[in-house]
Amino acid sequence: MEKPHRYYFDSDVLILLDRCGLTGKLERFKRRTGTELIITTTVKNELEGARHKQPTTRHDMPASIRNAMRAGIITMVDDESDEKARGIRAKHLGLDRGEASLFALMESDGARGTEKPVLVTNDAKAYKKAKEMKIKGCNIGELLQYLCRDK
Repeated sequence: MEKPHRYYFDSDVLILLDRCGLTGKLERFKRRTGTELIITTTVKNELEGARHKQPTTRHDMPASIRNAMRAGIITMVDDESDEKARGIRAKHLGLDRGEASLFALMESDGARGTEKPVLVTNDAKAYKKAKEMKIKGCNIGELLQYLCRDK
Protein backbone atom coordinates (compact mmCIF):
# COMPACT_ATOMS: atom_id res chain seq x y z
CA MET A 1 0.00 0.00 0.00
CA GLU A 2 1.31 3.43 -0.94
CA LYS A 3 2.13 5.90 1.81
CA PRO A 4 -0.38 8.76 2.13
CA HIS A 5 0.68 12.30 1.30
CA ARG A 6 0.76 15.10 3.81
CA TYR A 7 0.60 18.63 2.42
CA TYR A 8 2.51 21.16 4.54
CA PHE A 9 1.23 24.71 3.97
CA ASP A 10 3.16 27.94 4.31
CA SER A 11 1.19 30.95 5.59
CA ASP A 12 1.45 33.00 2.38
CA VAL A 13 -0.26 30.26 0.35
CA LEU A 14 -3.18 30.09 2.77
CA ILE A 15 -3.50 33.88 2.76
CA LEU A 16 -3.58 33.87 -1.05
CA LEU A 17 -6.26 31.13 -1.06
CA ASP A 18 -8.31 33.21 1.38
CA ARG A 19 -7.99 36.35 -0.77
CA CYS A 20 -9.08 34.39 -3.85
CA GLY A 21 -12.02 32.82 -2.01
CA LEU A 22 -10.66 29.30 -2.53
CA THR A 23 -10.13 28.16 1.07
CA GLY A 24 -13.43 26.27 0.91
CA LYS A 25 -12.08 24.06 -1.85
CA LEU A 26 -9.52 22.59 0.57
CA GLU A 27 -12.19 20.37 2.14
CA ARG A 28 -13.09 18.75 -1.19
CA PHE A 29 -9.41 18.38 -2.09
CA LYS A 30 -8.68 16.69 1.24
CA ARG A 31 -11.66 14.34 0.94
CA ARG A 32 -10.97 13.48 -2.71
CA THR A 33 -7.26 12.78 -2.27
CA GLY A 34 -7.24 11.36 1.26
CA THR A 35 -4.40 13.69 2.26
CA GLU A 36 -3.69 15.57 5.44
CA LEU A 37 -3.32 19.35 5.25
CA ILE A 38 -0.78 20.47 7.86
CA ILE A 39 0.47 23.71 9.36
CA THR A 40 2.73 24.21 12.38
CA THR A 41 2.18 26.46 15.37
CA THR A 42 4.76 28.82 13.86
CA VAL A 43 2.76 29.07 10.63
CA LYS A 44 -0.42 29.62 12.68
CA ASN A 45 1.32 32.46 14.53
CA GLU A 46 2.30 34.00 11.19
CA LEU A 47 -1.32 33.75 10.07
CA GLU A 48 -2.39 35.52 13.26
CA GLY A 49 -0.01 38.35 12.45
CA ALA A 50 2.53 37.54 15.16
CA ARG A 51 5.27 38.18 12.64
CA HIS A 52 5.30 41.96 12.32
CA LYS A 53 6.63 41.78 8.75
CA GLN A 54 3.33 40.13 7.77
CA PRO A 55 0.97 43.08 7.26
CA THR A 56 -1.35 41.03 5.04
CA THR A 57 -3.25 39.55 7.98
CA ARG A 58 -3.55 42.81 9.94
CA HIS A 59 -2.88 40.87 13.15
CA ASP A 60 -5.89 38.60 12.74
CA MET A 61 -6.14 35.19 11.09
CA PRO A 62 -8.53 35.16 8.13
CA ALA A 63 -11.89 33.69 9.15
CA SER A 64 -11.93 31.10 6.35
CA ILE A 65 -8.62 29.63 7.56
CA ARG A 66 -9.75 29.68 11.20
CA ASN A 67 -12.96 27.88 10.18
CA ALA A 68 -11.00 25.26 8.20
CA MET A 69 -8.89 24.59 11.28
CA ARG A 70 -11.95 24.30 13.52
CA ALA A 71 -13.58 21.90 11.04
CA GLY A 72 -10.48 19.70 11.00
CA ILE A 73 -9.70 20.39 7.35
CA ILE A 74 -6.34 21.92 8.27
CA THR A 75 -4.44 20.23 11.09
CA MET A 76 -2.05 22.19 13.27
CA VAL A 77 0.99 20.37 14.66
CA ASP A 78 2.53 21.92 17.77
CA ASP A 79 6.16 22.89 17.33
CA GLU A 80 6.46 25.44 20.14
CA SER A 81 9.04 23.41 22.08
CA ASP A 82 11.59 23.77 19.25
CA GLU A 83 11.69 27.59 19.13
CA LYS A 84 15.46 28.03 19.56
CA ALA A 85 16.38 25.13 17.27
CA ARG A 86 13.92 26.39 14.65
CA GLY A 87 15.52 29.86 14.70
CA ILE A 88 18.96 28.37 14.15
CA ARG A 89 17.65 26.10 11.41
CA ALA A 90 15.88 28.99 9.68
CA LYS A 91 19.13 30.95 9.48
CA HIS A 92 21.00 27.86 8.27
CA LEU A 93 18.48 27.13 5.51
CA GLY A 94 18.03 30.80 4.57
CA LEU A 95 14.27 30.56 5.13
CA ASP A 96 11.80 32.22 7.47
CA ARG A 97 10.76 30.51 10.71
CA GLY A 98 7.47 29.18 9.34
CA GLU A 99 9.12 27.43 6.42
CA ALA A 100 11.91 26.14 8.66
CA SER A 101 9.31 24.66 11.03
CA LEU A 102 7.64 22.92 8.08
CA PHE A 103 10.98 21.44 6.95
CA ALA A 104 11.69 20.17 10.47
CA LEU A 105 8.27 18.53 10.64
CA MET A 106 8.58 17.03 7.15
CA GLU A 107 11.95 15.54 8.05
CA SER A 108 10.50 14.11 11.26
CA ASP A 109 7.54 12.60 9.40
CA GLY A 110 9.85 11.26 6.69
CA ALA A 111 12.06 9.61 9.31
CA ARG A 112 9.02 7.73 10.60
CA GLY A 113 8.41 6.56 7.04
CA THR A 114 4.65 6.87 7.33
CA GLU A 115 3.92 9.82 5.07
CA LYS A 116 5.12 11.36 1.83
CA PRO A 117 5.61 15.07 2.48
CA VAL A 118 4.62 17.76 -0.01
CA LEU A 119 5.65 21.36 0.70
CA VAL A 120 3.10 23.92 -0.52
CA THR A 121 4.81 27.28 -0.83
CA ASN A 122 5.17 30.30 -3.06
CA ASP A 123 8.75 30.92 -1.85
CA ALA A 124 11.30 30.06 -4.54
CA LYS A 125 14.07 29.42 -1.96
CA ALA A 126 11.93 26.99 0.00
CA TYR A 127 10.80 25.23 -3.19
CA LYS A 128 14.41 24.85 -4.33
CA LYS A 129 15.50 23.63 -0.87
CA ALA A 130 12.72 21.03 -0.95
CA LYS A 131 13.97 19.71 -4.31
CA GLU A 132 17.52 19.54 -2.92
CA MET A 133 16.25 17.51 0.04
CA LYS A 134 14.21 15.25 -2.28
CA ILE A 135 10.93 16.52 -0.84
CA LYS A 136 8.12 17.08 -3.30
CA GLY A 137 7.22 20.73 -3.74
CA CYS A 138 3.91 22.17 -4.83
CA ASN A 139 3.75 25.80 -5.93
CA ILE A 140 0.62 27.91 -5.92
CA GLY A 141 -0.09 27.24 -9.60
CA GLU A 142 -0.05 23.47 -9.10
CA LEU A 143 -2.20 23.77 -6.01
CA LEU A 144 -4.79 25.84 -7.86
CA GLN A 145 -4.93 23.16 -10.56
CA TYR A 146 -5.55 20.48 -7.90
CA LEU A 147 -8.19 22.58 -6.15
CA CYS A 148 -10.07 23.48 -9.30
CA ARG A 149 -10.28 19.97 -10.79
CA ASP A 150 -13.80 18.66 -11.17
CA LYS A 151 -12.92 15.04 -10.44
